[in-house]
Amino acid sequence: MTELDAETLLCSMLERDGARVRRQVPFGGKRLDVAARFPKSGEEWISVEVKLRDWKKAVEQAAINRLFFARSFIAVPAALAGPVNEEYLRARGVGLIKFDADDWWVDLEAESTVMSDSLVCSMNEKLA
Repeated sequence: MTELDAETLLCSMLERDGARVRRQVPFGGKRLDVAARFPKSGEEWISVEVKLRDWKKAVEQAAINRLFFARSFIAVPAALAGPVNEEYLRARGVGLIKFDADDWWVDLEAESTVMSDSLVCSMNEKLA
């Protein structure tokens, strides 16, 4: 499985569960893997960095994404999630999504962003 395969699988499951999904969202000179929102719950857009390896790099990217999104996550296949250090994520306010071939789940909730509400609103408007 490649990262693109993992991203595609996760996005299809998020959409199946009612999320609006945007892939490869350009911002700040880079691309965010996935932006998702569950309209029925009224949630704001969240960011998701999908990784198969180098979860620390994903965490650093997700921590930056917190400037623009209400919550920010990394997503890893459950079978590869063993080495992910949840304390490292918690310290940066980043959540953890795990997934397998059939389903996805939030294993560690992300801290809500409050420090940059205007940037979050700006990103929500861009994605709408």
